[in-house]
Amino acid sequence: MGKYNSMSAKSPKVVKSDDTEVNLLDETLNAKKVTDQGVYNATPITLTNGQSAPKQIDQNGNVKVTIATALDKVNDSITSALATDAIMNGATALTPKFAPIALSATGTVVAAVTAKKIRVLGFIFVAAGTVNVNFQSHTTTTTKTGLSYLVANSGVSSGFFPVGLFETVAGEALDLALSASIAVGGQVVYVEV
Repeated sequence: MGKYNSMSAKSPKVVKSDDTEVNLLDETLNAKKVTDQGVYNATPITLTNGQSAPKQIDQNGNVKVTIATALDKVNDSITSALATDAIMNGATALTPKFAPIALSATGTVVAAVTAKKIRVLGFIFVAAGTVNVNFQSHTTTTTKTGLSYLVANSGVSSGFFPVGLFETVAGEALDLALSASIAVGGQVVYVEV
């Protein structure tokens, strides 16, 4: 064991049994730095009563958290919030975009983007008269939705689907096909993938 030697508030020191001096302040800060970094163990460690360990991290440096007991649906909760600034596609953040629908004949709702698909997350449209409506890719005219049979002042709202309702062929615009020359208005929420 060591004995205390000339301690001050700025640099408390201890002399070890081998007569080397150790600055306690430096040792405390170094220990804290190691603890704050965490430790990666491929095999989880097991502690017994009274033992402590630095926080555990995974191979990517993320802090590992284990819930000791199962959560109860009635008494326990974990809260999360829906991000509205981006939709994640794997590790890629996609920014939601908005396009108006204002057509009275088959036409483009979202312009083509080179090598990208237009993935629709939600839409709403209302017709001024009787018309059948569906979304399609522009060039290949691949139908993306079934027909919506509309009469005057009726419409369709899809709700919001973060994984997408449908998407165009890559590099093609998104069109709304109309069976008659009837005004149709609304909007589309989409991302480019």
